[in-house]
Amino acid sequence: MGNKRKSIFVSANEIKEQSYYLGLFMYEGEIHTDTGQPYKIEKPPKKSLEDYMHQVQSPALFTDFSQLEKTSGNKWLFTKTIFLESGTMPTLFVPRDQLDGALLVESVSPPEYLKRNKNK
Repeated sequence: MGNKRKSIFVSANEIKEQSYYLGLFMYEGEIHTDTGQPYKIEKPPKKSLEDYMHQVQSPALFTDFSQLEKTSGNKWLFTKTIFLESGTMPTLFVPRDQLDGALLVESVSPPEYLKRNKNK
């Protein structure tokens, strides 16, 4: 009778503790909407997340925010910073409060869609 069952339900705080939130960002190029319409990425404004990460000059850059302490060189991570949502919409957020890390892809291009074989 002293058998205790472990709950299968997990609280929101437990999920947050067990998760790693990764943001994906683009610096330049062209992409497609969900409906396949092409559009160009806007040039990120100065002092945006994309601008700060672009300064490293790498084709792709992963940065882990989760273990960083605030310094004069990374204070933008701890204050309201602009990023371009979907490559076009300026949006404010505090990167360190919203993400554990970020991946910046320097130059992006539209996908090449596979063609379906209509005989199958």
